[in-house]
Amino acid sequence: MFLSANKVHAYFSGDCVECMACSDNVVRAGLTGKFIDVDTLLSMVDCTPTTAESQKLKPEVRSDSISSYVPPVKDFAVDRVCVDGNVSIAPQDSPQVIICTEGAGSISAEDGVTNITAGDVVYVVPQTDISIEGSCTLFSAYCQK
Repeated sequence: MFLSANKVHAYFSGDCVECMACSDNVVRAGLTGKFIDVDTLLSMVDCTPTTAESQKLKPEVRSDSISSYVPPVKDFAVDRVCVDGNVSIAPQDSPQVIICTEGAGSISAEDGVTNITAGDVVYVVPQTDISIEGSCTLFSAYCQK
């Protein structure tokens, strides 16, 4: 799903991987004990009606193991990597932040091996070839070209 700036959103149940562009204007709308700036919220929120279906990103299938979610902005993209054995990931021009959401495995790069399980996060420097071995689901966030 991709939501443009000034769209209200919330999670009521389940799991979600959220990636957002750099911002200094997060404004809370409710469902929190934190400060809610109603005047700012009302001045900026975009209430244009849309359907849930129109907000969904269709994944670009890169291989049997990798699906890319590429929003209509250059700030970021997210790959879903389903590993059952061994998967190689091509280097990116930007850093990558990888989170393991299910299972366990290991990420190998020229400087070593890092074991991962659900909940672990790994930072990968730009232009690094990595391979992942195991049985796990990962999400990799990076900047688009």
